[in-house]
Amino acid sequence: MQVTNARNPFQSHRPAAGAAEAAEIDRREAPGEEPADWFQPVRDLGVVGRLLSLGLLYKGKNAARKKANAEKPPLLAEPPVTLQDPVVFVPGWTTTREAFDPLAEKLLEGGRNGGQLIFVSEGKFYMDRECTELCDGDALQSSKPKVFEVVYSDIRLAPDRSSEELAVNFKAIKGLTGTQKVDVSAFSMGGLATRAYLDKGGQDIDQLLFVATPHQGAKFADLARRTLRRDIGWAIKLAGLLPADLPALDWLAPVEDGNPQLKQLNERWEIQKSRVNETHFVAGKGTVTARDGWWLIADGDGLVSVGSSAPPGEKSVVFDDQTHGTMNNSVPVFREMMDFFHWKAEELK
Repeated sequence: MQVTNARNPFQSHRPAAGAAEAAEIDRREAPGEEPADWFQPVRDLGVVGRLLSLGLLYKGKNAARKKANAEKPPLLAEPPVTLQDPVVFVPGWTTTREAFDPLAEKLLEGGRNGGQLIFVSEGKFYMDRECTELCDGDALQSSKPKVFEVVYSDIRLAPDRSSEELAVNFKAIKGLTGTQKVDVSAFSMGGLATRAYLDKGGQDIDQLLFVATPHQGAKFADLARRTLRRDIGWAIKLAGLLPADLPALDWLAPVEDGNPQLKQLNERWEIQKSRVNETHFVAGKGTVTARDGWWLIADGDGLVSVGSSAPPGEKSVVFDDQTHGTMNNSVPVFREMMDFFHWKAEELK
């Protein structure tokens, strides 16, 4: 969950509103009010310490995994595949390009499945992730594309807003490909956006795979929003946070930390589930992950713990030795995708 180079990433984050909210929550004690909480600085230090220390551990391991993947692509030895239906990658909060590119390259290997990753934003199709080069309509139709990636108008959108963009983009893809429904691989907070889309009545999805989605929240989000609301400037800078992140972080925080949006979304899971043909959950472990309770760490992918990776009543398929940012491109996750989406493996000639 790091900042990407998507089109104008700070385009619509409305920093003034976020700053006002943070300032209101962080207002100082005034004369005549209740006495100041003298232990607050100690609690602040604990929050910041956990956020930065666990964040650095995750960042280091994830960066090493990305470097290793770049030097030796993990999917290189996997068989090329033919897709039955169009597949749409739904990114999460500030998702980086490395989250999908190696996977897309495998799906498009040898010109298969349309031969080009198509980016879709606000119902239009582009050749680049920055959404500066519109696709030629005739050429796009003739190539019969099957691999798409959603690009939000703002990489920091919370699920209630990004879900509205998903509705427009899914319909556009259906119109282009002539299919009744699309397959979706929703990554991280993109899974919550997809569930919010279904919760609003969306019915354009056939098979829905959730990869590393914090269905019951992620503790790192609570640590980050508390750091923002306490206006701990040096920690905010080191963590790369913005006041505009608060709406998304509120959505990502654990239910037990006071997350009414996610609590209500989970209460309506069965309704959302009824609007797709099939759902599946994939999670990772092997990387220290923040959690609630007296034991402050859990097993997970560094950002999402195993215990939060599925809605109540559901279970995830869990793979060892994973980091959040590289899960889409790992061999076991790719094989799980092949099986779930019924991709047909081919033999290399």
